Amino acid sequence: MGTADKSKPAWNSLTMTKVKVCGLTREVDALLAAELGAAAAGFIFWQGSPRYVTPVAARAIVDMLPPDIAAIGVFVDASVQHVTDVAQAAGLSAVQLHGKETVELCRHIPYRVIKAVPIRDRTNLAAALDVPRDPWGAYDSTTGLGSLAVEFVTPAVSSPSQFTTRPEEADAAHQARMAASPHLKFVDQVHRGYFILDITPERAQADWYFVSTVTTRSDEQRFIRGFYTSAGSNHLREATRPIASRPDAPPLAP
Repeated sequence: MGTADKSKPAWNSLTMTKVKVCGLTREVDALLAAELGAAAAGFIFWQGSPRYVTPVAARAIVDMLPPDIAAIGVFVDASVQHVTDVAQAAGLSAVQLHGKETVELCRHIPYRVIKAVPIRDRTNLAAALDVPRDPWGAYDSTTGLGSLAVEFVTPAVSSPSQFTTRPEEADAAHQARMAASPHLKFVDQVHRGYFILDITPERAQADWYFVSTVTTRSDEQRFIRGFYTSAGSNHLREATRPIASRPDAPPLAP
């Protein structure tokens, strides 16, 4: 079996807010992501994805990246041998698993493993949280001591809330979830909308906006909450206001 490429940084060695640009298939896009401050480049090795890339093609891109950019491969229900062979061939520093991989399988992969765990299928949820190893143990919700990362969860526009047909249960469920989760800073299980994520070298801030309707065309929306984390910190704090629009912002993707 192979081992992680020592010329690339381990994903957990990066101390500032980490951003991974995934689904890369072209060198020009990967280099632009690196230039704009991405900490990691992601490559899809699941053949069911339209962003699938071969290990050889990925290696050509990885070899062009700056040495401080982690290369991460995404797999779905692949064997340990397949993940290891591809990771070695592509020059990866970590792997990201999106299938039904077991803990035992993850332990046998000789690379840093990021395991994706879905919260619920096609269900609307907005949330902001610290990510400690043990929320009820060695973690301080006031200072963030013990947190390994932060997570922003965007609401959906089209997916229904789990309380779409039971709005009377939403408040009780919200209070119970907040009381049971000291690392959870914000959660909404009812409304639909989006968030804007603003990232600079100094901080990352997400601003949540909810829309008034999804059944008719409308530009009505309202700012709800904003949370940010500073560089070198794995702790969320509430913002007093949303990030102002940038006059030099690039145009939105078509």
